[in-house]
Amino acid sequence: MLSSLGRIAPMNDDSQVAEAWNGWSLVKDFSWGYFVTLTFPLTESRDGAAKAWRVFSSKLAQVNGLSANQARRTGLPWIRSIEQHGNGSSHIHALISGATSKSISDTWTKLISKGAKISISPFDKTRYAIGYLAKENDVEVSNYFLKA
Repeated sequence: MLSSLGRIAPMNDDSQVAEAWNGWSLVKDFSWGYFVTLTFPLTESRDGAAKAWRVFSSKLAQVNGLSANQARRTGLPWIRSIEQHGNGSSHIHALISGATSKSISDTWTKLISKGAKISISPFDKTRYAIGYLAKENDVEVSNYFLKA
């Protein structure tokens, strides 16, 4: 279920999560550009990763032609999840549209600087990107999808 903050409420059963995501037209019918994994060079908490994502997604929107106000209010279309590991480190998985792969890579690298890693793949709806993204039950969608 989508909350007013653009988060997906956790479900108890992984199959429920997969079923909900696979049936949601926003995900299955939208023209996604890339599946992205963003990795931090050092251990980063879930909250730190969420903050870095907010800065990254706003800068990415601006690099791809939105004004600072538009970037803040609606932004680019994205869905992201933060995956946390047992050692406390996190990385981010996301579906992104409206940006070039170069702008995604350059923006992340400039934001995080030395040691930042990034994997960018063209979105392929026949692969398991959506299920992989939703496996953590902590998924957020951009304001782009929440605008009235």
